Amino acid sequence: MEEKLKDLVYPEQIQDARELEDLVTKLNLAITNCYKTTCPLAHDDFIRKIAVDEDNYRIVTVSDDNKTKLWDYRNGIVMVNRYKDSKHFVMDASFYPIDHNQFLTASLDGKVRLYSVANTKCIRSVKGHGAGINTLEFPGNSIFITGSDDNTAMVWDVKRSMPISV
Repeated sequence: MEEKLKDLVYPEQIQDARELEDLVTKLNLAITNCYKTTCPLAHDDFIRKIAVDEDNYRIVTVSDDNKTKLWDYRNGIVMVNRYKDSKHFVMDASFYPIDHNQFLTASLDGKVRLYSVANTKCIRSVKGHGAGINTLEFPGNSIFITGSDDNTAMVWDVKRSMPISV
């Protein structure tokens, strides 16, 4: 039985049953610690998107509760800021690729909002679609693209916050 277990789990690293037992203990401890650091109730409704800034250990969550939240996951998961400018579901978020201290959100009120991680005030809000925006993406550093319930996709100039193509 011991030989079969050795072959199932990293056969080149496990030398005997004791090492296997140590590995199982470490895995159980890791799983237990993972449960201890799970996020508290993050939102009051469906979470639509989680945007990750790996360099700064931050995530942004957006939800059907009309809120956007910034979290730090360096030592567990801790809420840093809460943003509430939308009266509609917030559907998507993305960190600005050049400056991870800023991020965009898209919501069903048809607006894209620019925020800073430093405070909760909306820096800029733009509207170009005739209906709610479901998705946004940065395919590069100078443009972003939005997709809407009006069946259109728009390409936006980041600096001017204006659509450049529909």
